Amino acid sequence: MRLAVVSVLLLGACAPQARWHEPQSPSPDWYGDPLTTESSTVDDVHGSGKRTVCHIRSVRPADPDSQRPPFEALRDRLKLCRDKGFEAVTVESPTPDLHRAAAEFSLPVLSAPTDLLHPASTAPRQRPE
Repeated sequence: MRLAVVSVLLLGACAPQARWHEPQSPSPDWYGDPLTTESSTVDDVHGSGKRTVCHIRSVRPADPDSQRPPFEALRDRLKLCRDKGFEAVTVESPTPDLHRAAAEFSLPVLSAPTDLLHPASTAPRQRPE
């Protein structure tokens, strides 16, 4: 019995080993800001096969829509996301009302990666791989 086990182990060690590699695919998501991303950029990203996700952050004093009530401003940003062709949204401060508003615009709300919640810059970028 011991000889049979040893021979099976030796034969297995001599057999060619199949190599399996994790495919190196790009991140499927590209994140953009509804206020600064142009529709043409969203179209270009779609052409590269990536899913576009609109990242909606809280209204800040320097934003062009900062004089509007916050929920109205965020609702208008959701509409911008839909009109520019984004396929989904991430929200910095999700609330049940915001989720309902996103559903009205047929935009699924995804969880935002941590680096989008605390970015070093506000430029649109890809999710890190």
